[in-house]
Amino acid sequence: MTGDVACIVVGAALVVLALGGNISPIHKIFVKAPGGVWARVLLAIIGTGLLVVGTMNVIESRPAPVTTAELKIKSPEGEVSSLDEHVQIVVKGEVSGTIKDPEAYKIYILVHPLEATGYWVQKPGVAVQDSWEAIAYLGGTGPYSARDGEKFEIVAVIASYELRNQYSDIDDFDLASKPETLTVRRRQP
Repeated sequence: MTGDVACIVVGAALVVLALGGNISPIHKIFVKAPGGVWARVLLAIIGTGLLVVGTMNVIESRPAPVTTAELKIKSPEGEVSSLDEHVQIVVKGEVSGTIKDPEAYKIYILVHPLEATGYWVQKPGVAVQDSWEAIAYLGGTGPYSARDGEKFEIVAVIASYELRNQYSDIDDFDLASKPETLTVRRRQP
């Protein structure tokens, strides 16, 4: 990737130089034409070529998009019963559609308490497979513990990079799939 960036930087520098920089040393080496027109044209062609090659390599090095993939959360459904203040749940689901290079992606579960702000990323992400399951937590401990009757939004997403711990909004990051959302309520037995 650093070679591609170097191609882009050198290509941009050559194009800028061709458009108005001092090219007298280059002009003497390559072409002895009045005004250096051919030297500038040559620099512009080489610079543009390096820009195109570097940019295409950077674009090709990104993981293939998975826009045809869809997530479906199968469980939990409805209410989750637990006496613990830090409620652990197992989220199960399915992936359908086409995924190019599934090893380049992870499924992440985000938990959003509906009475609070923020989406909390549950780590680690799990491998993209037809059927998957991940661990998630409703609430924290102490003042952040899940209260009886509190509702939580459970969101599953596919991403090609490691997600931060928290996001203020679901639109704050670039996802490789449309989010799948499920709402559950915590109940004490």
